[in-house]
Amino acid sequence: PREAQVTYHQLLNKAKEVIVVSPGPYHVSKLQIRNEFMCDWLDQPEDLLLACWDGSGGGTKNCIVYAEKQRKNIKIINPQTLELHDYLF
Repeated sequence: PREAQVTYHQLLNKAKEVIVVSPGPYHVSKLQIRNEFMCDWLDQPEDLLLACWDGSGGGTKNCIVYAEKQRKNIKIINPQTLELHDYLF
């Protein structure tokens, strides 16, 4: 949606660094490619995947599931309570 695109570009303009994982036009498959890139980039034992997630299905869940399979360190922020907790495998 247009509103989401405006917010996206505002965030890009504020970013210290932008890494383009899948150049070219939007395609839904690129979202999972991005998720896998972010998780694979975590290569040190102290690295952490921090996700703001309400437990619902969708892209964030897909990212967490992939990270879990890769045995990454995952912490979850509950968007309603802002509580931080470890993701338990």
